[in-house]
Amino acid sequence: VPLKEWAEADSSLPVFLDNDANCATFAEWKWGAGKGANNLILLTFGTGIGGGLVLNGDLYRGSTGTGGELGHLSIYANGIECACGHRGCFERYCSASSIRKKTGLGARETFQKALNDPKLMKVVDEFLADLCIALTSLGNVFDPDLIILGGGVGKGLVPYLDRIRGWVGEHAFPAVRKHMQIVPPHFGNISGAMGAALLAESSVIRLKRIQT
Repeated sequence: VPLKEWAEADSSLPVFLDNDANCATFAEWKWGAGKGANNLILLTFGTGIGGGLVLNGDLYRGSTGTGGELGHLSIYANGIECACGHRGCFERYCSASSIRKKTGLGARETFQKALNDPKLMKVVDEFLADLCIALTSLGNVFDPDLIILGGGVGKGLVPYLDRIRGWVGEHAFPAVRKHMQIVPPHFGNISGAMGAALLAESSVIRLKRIQT
């Protein structure tokens, strides 16, 4: 779908498109929790799991623009089948959809009620175990300055951050665990919209430089 061309024709303005997780990553990198970092990972936990990467001071998009699809990291070789055609994908275990399927509740509600409900806490324990495996793997592969846990589910994880940090700290490479932080986003759910605006602004500035 030539959305960029349609929007430009309708508005008579330059239009720029990017992945929503990339936009959120860009905002947190430039102005938020990741400001000043040279390498970072942002995960957006929602219906699925999106991801964004800043590597060596640049937003990473991959060779075809599909880089950073971290929700499709496999954490179980013979696990649940994913819509992507793979099995055991991270997002099949740690997304809002996976929690709702198990509890019938939204992610934030599940995390809040689990503190006083042993049955829900069992679901949360399984969720956190899978999450920590994924975070440790991502940390060992990319050696980032920090991992930002964003999206609607990410907000519910705040009471469990010390537990997550402790597990990853025990299992990641020594150099990684001494350096890497695991934090919530500064801008919450508006980081995607902010990042879209910032990316458009930076793209316009870059175009003007090229033209002059």
